[in-house]
Amino acid sequence: MGYDEILLQIGELGRYQWRIVFFVCVSTLVCPWHLLIQVFFILDTPSFCATPEWDEVDCTAWPEFNDSSVLCDEAKRNLSIPLYSDGFAQCEKYDVTGLEFDPFLNTSSLDIIPCDEGWIYDVSDYGPTIISKFDLVCDRAGLPQIAQSIFFAGSLLGSVCYGMIADWFGRYHAWWISLLHQFVCGILVIFMPNFWSYTAVRTILAPANYGAWIIPVIMATEYVGPSKRMISGLFIEYFFAIGFMIMTVLAWLIRDWAILQLTVTLMQLYILTYLPFVPESPRWLIGENRIPEASKIIRRIAKGNGTTPPMGFEDQLHEEYKEKMALKEDEIHFLDIFTNRTMCLRTTVMSFAWFAHGLAYFGLTLGASGFGINPYVSFFVSGFIEIPSYTAALLCLLKFGRKNTTAFFMILGGIICICVVFTPLGPWRAVSAAIGKLAVTTSFVILFVYGAEIYPTPVRGFGVGFCSVMGRMGDILSPIINLLRNLWEPIPLILYGVILLISGFWVFTTLPETRKRDLPETMEEAVNLGSKHRKIPTDEHDKL
Repeated sequence: MGYDEILLQIGELGRYQWRIVFFVCVSTLVCPWHLLIQVFFILDTPSFCATPEWDEVDCTAWPEFNDSSVLCDEAKRNLSIPLYSDGFAQCEKYDVTGLEFDPFLNTSSLDIIPCDEGWIYDVSDYGPTIISKFDLVCDRAGLPQIAQSIFFAGSLLGSVCYGMIADWFGRYHAWWISLLHQFVCGILVIFMPNFWSYTAVRTILAPANYGAWIIPVIMATEYVGPSKRMISGLFIEYFFAIGFMIMTVLAWLIRDWAILQLTVTLMQLYILTYLPFVPESPRWLIGENRIPEASKIIRRIAKGNGTTPPMGFEDQLHEEYKEKMALKEDEIHFLDIFTNRTMCLRTTVMSFAWFAHGLAYFGLTLGASGFGINPYVSFFVSGFIEIPSYTAALLCLLKFGRKNTTAFFMILGGIICICVVFTPLGPWRAVSAAIGKLAVTTSFVILFVYGAEIYPTPVRGFGVGFCSVMGRMGDILSPIINLLRNLWEPIPLILYGVILLISGFWVFTTLPETRKRDLPETMEEAVNLGSKHRKIPTDEHDKL
């Protein structure tokens, strides 16, 4: 009798497990805060070149300015900054070196030079940002997107590091480590003196942020029985959307990037109020042959669910562990998913689909401020739209197939992304983009389940991990793609749309349906997925 069989008797998802799953899910509210908070650090901050020569000039007493400091400052700007058809220059100024301020100064004969003495920022709308703190304007305007890409690269590192930590030291201790790591870096980032040190600390924070997300996901699925894992795995996604919306409200209330960063970091201390009451994963304990500790937790689960564990289950767990250790290493090697022609094609299609989703999801999320409406409203809607996305994904997983629904929502998302290009800036563009993100998020959630179902058990972890790495590559590229709007505004949305269309069509024409099929245990079973009448050969002539 294994752990899953014990859960079938004491309750796959009873009152006790619901309580634990809720606790670990609530902890993930903080993950979108650190992941996406930089979008509020780089909101549009109008600026123009500083002219220190005139800073000390008090012209409010002059009759032309009627005791108004605002009119005085406007006059200084008008006389020092060139005015073009699209507004005042941001990166150029008149050379007023050695000239006294004069409201009647003729600027037509003055030379125009690049900003060489800093900038003056208008922070009246969004407060102090990292734009104003680190002078991220003109030739440095693209650096925030570079910083976000580097952060995503740090998340890729976290998927490796914290996965190993969780396997070596247990889910519970890895969870503690990730939260402490996240907290310390979240505080440190506020005190960084320049852009590159800020980026470095954010990059060091990124692995912890990923660990603080993926470890609760693992725990939420390991506490419950086999038929309830999909429910608990999707349940945790709703907390990401809720955290997304909470972050937006906080950003709207707190218009200072440093105070906002400090606030979201301190707020995660709420996790300490219940973290000591969350037990280690029994499944991990059993895998480490720590049967007595796992047995105590199993009895606690049974008591909380109002059930009784089966007689002699502890001895049976010992026997199961011995049997697993006695098994020889499976003949399947992880490279077989590349050397087998059928599995290589499926891996290529699946990994490209993950890449497309990572690219489009974060491209639409990070670009939400460019849709022509209030950025706080736009980001809130972007977070809220994920709730119906998760619900739609759950219904599709329970009622419909994986292949057709994944392809449908990918193609729909691609079409909408391209249509958004032809929608005027404002509410209609924001709504269209939100619908596009709904489609992309829905297919992305289905893809998480679908990806695990096409690989045989011995290489399932590697197969899904490889696809996940390709998804992270899409994450990393998305901020860079958004920079292309400076060349031509529609480029990012067209790229997202075309890539989604190609990938969606490829999924529809290539991958097998896996709904109501047993998870494949061997390479032959994996290759035969979707084949009703014939056995697809897996011997040498099917090798590349």
